[in-house]
Amino acid sequence: MDQQLPEKPVDLQQDAFVQSMRRKRNCWDNAAIESFFIRLKVELIYANEYKQVTDVYKDVFEYIEVFYNRIRRHSANEYISPVDYETNFYAQNA
Repeated sequence: MDQQLPEKPVDLQQDAFVQSMRRKRNCWDNAAIESFFIRLKVELIYANEYKQVTDVYKDVFEYIEVFYNRIRRHSANEYISPVDYETNFYAQNA
């Protein structure tokens, strides 16, 4: 699974992307994703000893799709899973 970098720099505005960091030294923009990655490492990666990359891919997929999105409660979502939060949101705003 080799990924090649683009030959020229990507123009974020032209390609309709929104840049994550809006201001210099604003560390809070990435807080949610940094929290996710530390939980992923602690709860999954560091707890296992992988011998093949395919096992890592499978476990990360299961962690995100089965555990993290459907079971794990999130403080930012009123201590319910993201799937339950989204279901409640659409039910209330239908």
